[in-house]
This record gives sequence, C-alpha cells and structure tokens, in this order.
Amino acid sequence: MNQTESRFPRRKVNTFLLFLLASFMAWLISKLSDTHTDQALFELKYINVPDSLILTGASKQEVGVRLEASGFQFLGFNFSKQKVSVDLTELTHDGSRYLIPADVYREQIEKQLPMSMEIRGMDRENIYLDFAQIHEKPLPVISTVNITLGKNHLMDSTLTISPDTVMIRGPLNEIDTIRRIYTKKRNLSGITEDFSEEVALDMPDGLKNTRFGTEKVTVSAKVFRFSERIIEVPVEVQNLPEGTEIKTFPASLPILIKADVERLKSVSAIDFRLIADFSAPRENENFLTVVLRKKPSDLHSVELEDREVEFLLKRQ
Repeated sequence: MNQTESRFPRRKVNTFLLFLLASFMAWLISKLSDTHTDQALFELKYINVPDSLILTGASKQEVGVRLEASGFQFLGFNFSKQKVSVDLTELTHDGSRYLIPADVYREQIEKQLPMSMEIRGMDRENIYLDFAQIHEKPLPVISTVNITLGKNHLMDSTLTISPDTVMIRGPLNEIDTIRRIYTKKRNLSGITEDFSEEVALDMPDGLKNTRFGTEKVTVSAKVFRFSERIIEVPVEVQNLPEGTEIKTFPASLPILIKADVERLKSVSAIDFRLIADFSAPRENENFLTVVLRKKPSDLHSVELEDREVEFLLKRQ
C-alpha cells in the first residue's frame, strides 16, 4: 500500500469524528434549550434592616426551590450559587420573634427571577430573624502618629485630626466599654513643610456587629522654619512702700523667643511686660521674683532665662 492510500482511512476517521462532534453539540444545545423542572438552591441576602436594629442571625441562609427553567439556566447554577434578596421592610412580629412569612419572601424571590423562570415549589417555612438593639456613641480620636520635624522647624499649631470624633453604632454589649479610638501608628520624619496624611483607625477586636462612621481620619499641621531672637525687657516693680524708690540689678532681663523669621522682625520690647511684686513673700530679702505678665500669643515659644533680680531701696 502506498503513502497516498494510507492517508484515506485516516481522513475518513477524522471526518466521522467531526460529524459526530457536531451531532453531539447540536443534541446538547437542543437539550439545554428545552425547559426542565429541577431543584435549585438560592443564597439569601437580607437587605433594608431597620435603622434601630442590627441583624445578628437568621433561621435560613439559603432556600431550596423547585424551578422550571431552561437547561442553560440550570447549567449556570452549577458554576455559581445564585443570590436573591429578602427585603426586611416587610418584617413582622409574632409576639416573641421577628419573621418574614414564607409567602412574603416567595413573592419577593419570584419578582427577582427572569420571566423565563417559574417557581414550581418552595420551602414553606417562615424565616425567623434575630436582632440586637442599636446604640450610638461618639468616640474622640487619639493620634498615635509620631512626627519628627526637620532641623530648625516647628509646628505652627497643634496637630489637627479631621474628623476628631467618630460615631459608632452597635449593640450595647460591644460598645459600652469603648471610650476612645486610636489611629494606626505611623512615623513621619524629617518634616519641613505643611503636611496632611490620611491614617487608618485602629479598630478594636470583637466588634462583630458594630459599625464606624469612618475608618480613616486626616492628620495635618502647619510647619515653618523658625529662628531665635533675644530681646531685653525692662523689669517693672509693683507694690512699693510709700516714700521709697527701688533700683533693680539688672534693670532688664533677656527673653528668648522663637518664631517665623518674618514675625521676629516685628517683635519689640513693648510687646512684653516683666513684673516684680515687692509685696510678694520671698526667701531671699535681696532678690525679687520676676514674672512674665504679657507676651504676644502668636509666638511659638517665649522663655524668660532669668527669674530673679537684685534690688536696692532708697528712702525719699
């Protein structure tokens, strides 16, 4: 037998297999197109829970249905479990428990099915539901963000947290002992300019049925490059005895101030007031204690380096 003759039987076999496959596919499509009645299992998703309650359990998580549908639709059930919603706005109470009657959730499921599907039979058991009463409370947010500023830089104000209070909603046994909520720990180093960072909240464990108004906050602050300046401010003495004059040594004291460079240019001694009270009790009769009574509020820091002066009284 030559090579040409040997190829003919193989070609006939391939042609036969091709026609067999085509026939099988035509039969399969025909069968899948036909309408069948069979069992299907739907996963239940509960929606529209009353605002004052939280769902903690249900007697059914899925429901068995005898369904009339095409073979293609039943084939789809084999790849993924179908989900249907049960609307809890039609919730009723039988005196002891909340429930959705069987005829109510059947009607709800029927409305969610395609027109080509029809329910022929279904579980006739009511769905019983367990709820917990919802309580609300505000929690202050505490930052655990560690900030390291760059050299010669300061924060212009305190750290800002937005929102600084988070509302939580949940059953009393879960939220009763919670007093505050912390951010996740973060390290921000070498900061030399204004910053704003979104930080996740550190959610406490065991809050299965508790919901937070937000799970993230924004931490921000203004940062500026500072400079230092020393200003000499005269010391004023109050409550001197009548008929006496006083002279302090020194007559003025240095004050170290830190602020933005531009702000420092406008600061002068008249912005401060140093007071020594002659009538105040003192341990050493030769010294008076000096107190800083007046200073600008927008300076970052003001330090009085010396807090005592010597004095000399002179009778008039």
